[in-house]
Amino acid sequence: MRLLYLLVVCVLLSSGCATNWIQVVQVESPDKKARQTEKAIEFENDTLKVVYCFWENRGVMSFAVFNKLNVPIYIDWKRSAGIINGTKFDYWIDTTATTIPAYYQSFAYDSNVLYSSVTTYTKNEFKKADAFNEGMNQGIQVGTPLYTKAERVSFIPPNSQLTRRFMHLANFDYIDYDANRFTTESVPSTLKEGNYVAQISSTLPKDSSFLKFRNYLTFSTSEKFDTVYHVNHPFRVAKISMVKQAEFNGPGVAGSSARSYPLRRGDRFYLYYPIPFK
Repeated sequence: MRLLYLLVVCVLLSSGCATNWIQVVQVESPDKKARQTEKAIEFENDTLKVVYCFWENRGVMSFAVFNKLNVPIYIDWKRSAGIINGTKFDYWIDTTATTIPAYYQSFAYDSNVLYSSVTTYTKNEFKKADAFNEGMNQGIQVGTPLYTKAERVSFIPPNSQLTRRFMHLANFDYIDYDANRFTTESVPSTLKEGNYVAQISSTLPKDSSFLKFRNYLTFSTSEKFDTVYHVNHPFRVAKISMVKQAEFNGPGVAGSSARSYPLRRGDRFYLYYPIPFK
């Protein structure tokens, strides 16, 4: 019994020393025309401006297109695509989505009191009722099916913008830690001003093929696409940093339970590293 107690204590102590880590991935564009800021990576010419923000778990191809002209711009999504490590990912697929309104009712019993809730869902997703002691629930689909089709060509009026979010950039959950590729550097703490903490980082060479991606858009100032233009914006992963969970979350927001996430930037995304280590 004493041996079992000692083993439990050792496990608790060792797990208490372990730290959860987040991998923050820095993205850059090799195109000299790109403008990189803390909020985004931007491309701009005399016709339009495209602003990218990748910040999300596993990254996301997210961007806004600003029409700088005094005439409309039309984007053909069928002739546009995201390209990740040489593989094309379509922005438009010729499919129709069907949605049937749903009626859902649940009952729960507690001390001879009947609790009832009725909810109408626009998708075929039924949530379980919160029962107190025992309960019953039922659902039925009613109404006329709603058919929606993805927009192949988007219309952007003069001096306005359009935003789009597409596929994830990383098809993996995390990057294996290799002590031979990562070095330790001292960086300012996000939790306490004036303090510095150790951060483990790996800077990738410019010719690295680890993760490269592009956004290719086809657009025109004519609805019939009499004259066609293209943009082809390249990106690459430049740096990977192992950041402690507490430093990633940052200090709390005053008057709220939310965290500030001070490392959040449009030219970054993040991965959850599932293996705690000291």
